[in-house]
Amino acid sequence: MARLRDVEIDDYFKSCIDFEPALIDEEFARLSADFAYWNEKLSDAQRALLMAEWAEEKLEAQLYLQFKEAPEGKKPPTEAAVDAAIKTHPAFEVAHLKLIEASYEATRLAGRVKVISKKSEMLVSLGASLRQEREGDKRIMERSYADRRAKHED
Repeated sequence: MARLRDVEIDDYFKSCIDFEPALIDEEFARLSADFAYWNEKLSDAQRALLMAEWAEEKLEAQLYLQFKEAPEGKKPPTEAAVDAAIKTHPAFEVAHLKLIEASYEATRLAGRVKVISKKSEMLVSLGASLRQEREGDKRIMERSYADRRAKHED
């Protein structure tokens, strides 16, 4: 998976969302591939997020069992003490930071997929506008031709 804010990936994303209206056919042709690419990246990020959540939960359970045991001859620690010991344990901190990074990456990529989807909607709208313009141009040309014929017949 790409590093966060990977310049090469960011440049590719920019090329995915930039377009030239005159090349609308090429944009429609590339849209499916762009959507598939970013959707796959999002799926990878969501899998990494789920794995990070699972790893943190597993570590938390292991640490709970470790810290919940009372030293011999002493009373067991309170739930608050166990929770504090877990949350401040270096391994838990690392696992939690990985979870935060995975969540960030999944959210970032979800936004990119949404942008590609919006581009699709925009291209459809632009295509409809261009078709209307072409139809309007045809009607104007047909009227102009009919007017010239009428004048010529007079």
